[in-house]
Amino acid sequence: MGEKWNPIAREYHPLSAGSLDGTDTEPHDRGVWRALHSTYTPPDVDCQHERTLFVGRLPHKVAKDKLHQMFSRFGVVEQAWLVRDLVTGASKGYGFVQFRRKKDAAIAFMEAKGIEFEGCPALVDWEAGHKLKGWVPRRLGGGWGGRKEAGQLRFGCRDRPWKKPIILPLPNTKTHQQTQDKAKALDVLSSGDDKQRSQQRNDKGDDGEGNIKLHKQKTERTRQHKSHQQERRTREKDRDNESSHKSKRRVRDTDRDSESSHEHKSYERERRPKERDGERNYEGRSRERERRVRERDAERSHERERDAERSHERERDAERSHERDKTYRERRHESERSRDEDKRRERERYSKGGNFIDERNYEYERNYKKSSDYKRYYD
Repeated sequence: MGEKWNPIAREYHPLSAGSLDGTDTEPHDRGVWRALHSTYTPPDVDCQHERTLFVGRLPHKVAKDKLHQMFSRFGVVEQAWLVRDLVTGASKGYGFVQFRRKKDAAIAFMEAKGIEFEGCPALVDWEAGHKLKGWVPRRLGGGWGGRKEAGQLRFGCRDRPWKKPIILPLPNTKTHQQTQDKAKALDVLSSGDDKQRSQQRNDKGDDGEGNIKLHKQKTERTRQHKSHQQERRTREKDRDNESSHKSKRRVRDTDRDSESSHEHKSYERERRPKERDGERNYEGRSRERERRVRERDAERSHERERDAERSHERERDAERSHERDKTYRERRHESERSRDEDKRRERERYSKGGNFIDERNYEYERNYKKSSDYKRYYD
């Protein structure tokens, strides 16, 4: 019996992982080609793959303690760690959980499918670096999963199992050899039957010349039949061509008639309105002329009204400016008269006291009294 087909890979091969059904024989992307030509040795660490699970698609903010807490409900967890970048120290989004017992790891593998971290479902699978023979990681073009947009999907895992192929390969070499032996035996039997039949024909006196004549007659009949069929096809083709030409000619004639009738109808439609418009042409022009005259007269009357308003406004502005100038002149004359009166009174006061001063000294003394030095000294 042949080996049973399994949608999950038991050994890792880049060509099979890059195929939807695991039957590809050539790499379909550069990642598969790179994985085929690369060598990978898993790190020599204390990792029991029978008790270790791979947890992927983790948010970058998830810590190691959170990973340990989420999987501790399935059994005793010995250690849990995240894979981090060597330069930045940031999480790469996947890690590993190692249990104390294989039974707990199997329970977690069955029940933790789709477990959520901060609202994001995670991918839980067995650790493949030490478990699968021929394993190649994702950074070398292998691994599982991948994105559809990049065109580098990998199949044969729990998340993306293989589709069952349409044509399965031969189960094993033993059954194949048995089928080959049966076919050879059947060939031998059939060859023996042919020899027996030919011997019987010879016994009856058939020397083979009759068979040659029959074969020639058959070939001649088939050739004549083919020539008759070819002639019939050509006649039918010519008939179809003639009918198509006639139909095309008929369509052209109908199109020409329809175009001429359409042109005549369009000419009639254009001519009739022109005749009707010619009868009303004078009346329409006179109405249009009257309307334009009315609009022009209305516009001129509006302009005259606007000019009258502007002239009234100019007159009012002139009157206001004249009144302002008049009041300004009056106030100026009053201030000059009051100033002259003050000067006259000062002169009289000094002249009554017997002190004669000239105009220059009087001006100086008056300005000095107004200054701050005078006020500070006498106050």
